[in-house]
Amino acid sequence: MLHQIKDRYARGQSEQTVNLMPSGFVGSTPTWSTKLTRNKVKTCTKCSTDKPYEDFYPRGGREGVGAYCKVCVNRDLLVRIKKFKQDCLDYKGGSCEKCGYSKCVSALEFHHRDPTEKEFSISKVKRKKFDKTITDELDKCSLLCANCHREEHERLAAQ
Repeated sequence: MLHQIKDRYARGQSEQTVNLMPSGFVGSTPTWSTKLTRNKVKTCTKCSTDKPYEDFYPRGGREGVGAYCKVCVNRDLLVRIKKFKQDCLDYKGGSCEKCGYSKCVSALEFHHRDPTEKEFSISKVKRKKFDKTITDELDKCSLLCANCHREEHERLAAQ
């Protein structure tokens, strides 16, 4: 699709409505599209920087682009994800339950003690809101460092 957009600009077509669905899409027509304009600029309301429309994500289900640029959206998302994980770690004690490791936050993982009781994976939670649903799921987990987590799965596989 990107080469098609570049070709349109090269031919002097400054504004085109581009279908953002993957090629080969079968079914109803997409519910949204966005206008890409060569010289169109928008100000990010987060960082107050003027940027081209291509630097903003399309608004889901509606025309146009979001208020924040991609850089700001991604930065905010990473901050929320890290805060959510830190809240989960704090709830579980902040260190490996087997060896006590706590140096690197990204090396600490949640292991479901009984996989049959698992409702969802903590690392896959999209809303990143720390509430009773999360604490209920964390109560079914052990906090392990990456090494102890691998050893635990190896021990379970050997049984």
